[in-house]
Amino acid sequence: MNDEARPILLEITDGMAVITLNRDSKYNAMSMDLAVGLFAAVTDIAARPDVGVVLIEARGPAFCAGGDLDGISEAVDRREYMTELAVQLHGAFGLLASLPVVVVVAVHGVVAGGGVGMMLAGDLIIAGEDSTFFSAYDRLGFTPDCGVSARLPAAVGVQRALQFSVGGRKLTAQDALAWGLVTEVVPAAEVETRARQVARRVLESAPRALGQTRMLLRTSGGRSCQQNLDLEAETIVALSSEDESSSLFETVVRARLASRRG
Repeated sequence: MNDEARPILLEITDGMAVITLNRDSKYNAMSMDLAVGLFAAVTDIAARPDVGVVLIEARGPAFCAGGDLDGISEAVDRREYMTELAVQLHGAFGLLASLPVVVVVAVHGVVAGGGVGMMLAGDLIIAGEDSTFFSAYDRLGFTPDCGVSARLPAAVGVQRALQFSVGGRKLTAQDALAWGLVTEVVPAAEVETRARQVARRVLESAPRALGQTRMLLRTSGGRSCQQNLDLEAETIVALSSEDESSSLFETVVRARLASRRG
């Protein structure tokens, strides 16, 4: 089946949900079909309590070149098309943000426009040395979407976000690492392997606790100090009685007792 028929692939195995952008011949540009497929994939993940980590990766020479210009130009009613595209994409990103699981993203090649928003949906971002990041919205007379206007300044600060989005600053992989836009940079051929290692590490450690940690950090800016303290207390108390925490806690305690006896 060609990439146009299945622009989004979803595989869930042993607690890891892998979303693959599969429009490689179009640089994984965000078509309506891709947007609908992404929303459907995240909806499927949300219904699976066994998922402990999400990995987003892409086939072909680029992670995501942004919006699909052919789809926009061919739309009979551009306003209606753009509205529905936003509904699908933003529905997917909003739902993804609400999931109490860590999201790992593997990027390579071009990461532009909405592709930056797709990347910033991740908590841990592994970038290939060949990655190039730029805004692209101004070339079309558009403004940021896919969460870029909120997540970009949160990641790199307002002034750098302005350099990138308004000043036309293009970033290399090393620039992005220095700015704090990505977590680490690896050789292009190793991106997928490294991203899967990171995702497996989450699964093999404490996926529930790490997922809740992700939620605490991602949403902390909208609460007062006391509200954050209260939510931290509520979360750690709730987790302390769950199987994951009980098992890990007992393992650590036994190890400490054994080391003291030794």
